[in-house]
Amino acid sequence: MKHLITKANESVLLTYDILGIEITDRKDDEQAQVRSALGVALSEYLKPSEVAQALGKDRTMIYHYSKNHESNLKTWKGYADKYNVARDVAKASMDEATRSYKVMLIEGRIREYQHRINELESEKLTLI
Repeated sequence: MKHLITKANESVLLTYDILGIEITDRKDDEQAQVRSALGVALSEYLKPSEVAQALGKDRTMIYHYSKNHESNLKTWKGYADKYNVARDVAKASMDEATRSYKVMLIEGRIREYQHRINELESEKLTLI
């Protein structure tokens, strides 16, 4: 899971970079919109506590972002544009991270099976 959180951190940095916005803890609309957009976008891939860790926020904020998302899209000027960027960045980063994580798990299972095959081969030799 640490691998996915690292990718989420990279998504946060890349989103801010693409939008040309400096990362701060200010509460102005620009900062709040990006944090909210990222929170919702990353929630498609991670648990709220993991999204919170990537954003450096409390997990209750992630629930707040998700709860207000639809309303924000309709009424908060500038939010939809930031969300679209955050969603696209999260999709690209997290899809790749998810694939590589699954490959890593499969490789681990292959090693386990290979080890078991070797054990069975050795056992077979003792019976011959």
